[in-house]
Amino acid sequence: MSNPPDPPHEEPTQAWGHPTAPGWGRPIEAGNQPQPPYGAQPAYGAPNYQPVHVPPPQHPSAMTAMGLGIFSLVGGFTCYLPVLAAPFAWVVGRNTVREIDAEPGRWSGRELANAGRIMGMVATILLVLGLVAVVVGISILLYTN
Repeated sequence: MSNPPDPPHEEPTQAWGHPTAPGWGRPIEAGNQPQPPYGAQPAYGAPNYQPVHVPPPQHPSAMTAMGLGIFSLVGGFTCYLPVLAAPFAWVVGRNTVREIDAEPGRWSGRELANAGRIMGMVATILLVLGLVAVVVGISILLYTN
């Protein structure tokens, strides 16, 4: 018995279309993919992966400090009662910034926490000035009568 004849050999098509690419003349098999020459662009549809930078997650208290700062500062100008949240914004923002600085690769959101801290400072100063104005106003009313 004789063996059946081998199928005709066809030249492989290169994905990059370069006849001098490594592996030219050999059949392309799974796991034996030729590498493109340096600087060659891959064919249409070939994967072109770019490195992706994934930022660390935002600190859970960063947005809380920011929200308290905005609430105390804006609310203090509309009706004075929300300005009482200012010291809390200052403290939460300060603690959050310290935690983010202690582990810089673990958390993001330092800008939000710092902005909330600064707004808490400004609103606390306005709170103190408002309380001083109220005390001075009451004392003037009591001692002038």
